[in-house]
Amino acid sequence: MKNISMIILCLYSLTLHAQEQKPESHDSIPHHSMSLLMGHTNSDQGFQDGKRKWLVLPSWALDYDYQFSRKWSIGLHNDIILETFKVEDHEGHSQEIERTRSVASIAVAKFKPGEHFYFELGAGGEFAKEGNYFLNRQGIEYCIRDAQ
Repeated sequence: MKNISMIILCLYSLTLHAQEQKPESHDSIPHHSMSLLMGHTNSDQGFQDGKRKWLVLPSWALDYDYQFSRKWSIGLHNDIILETFKVEDHEGHSQEIERTRSVASIAVAKFKPGEHFYFELGAGGEFAKEGNYFLNRQGIEYCIRDAQ
């Protein structure tokens, strides 16, 4: 009986310990963050061998975000596509336009409804020596750092 009492007492103290408050995260609101990313840019307006084709192009990105509340942040996301590629004329004339090492800059707003996911919406431009175009961005980002 004495052993059972000791076990219950130990378990009870563990339960009290488990109810302690979580230490504060090292991230504070507001805060700034920068990311250097290597990935792929996708375009459904691509042309290859004279036919319209979905393109997957290697790219680098440098993203800056300013989180001003637990749920909202704004940022400037910049992508550099490393390859030369062809896309459909923005007028829809089935004409090919070559793009050489284009750079895209997008102003974004991000919303964080829960612990790990951000929903992103933005607009900006794609710039290359052949001409400049308007673009928009929609995205979902998964973040593994501590929840705010």
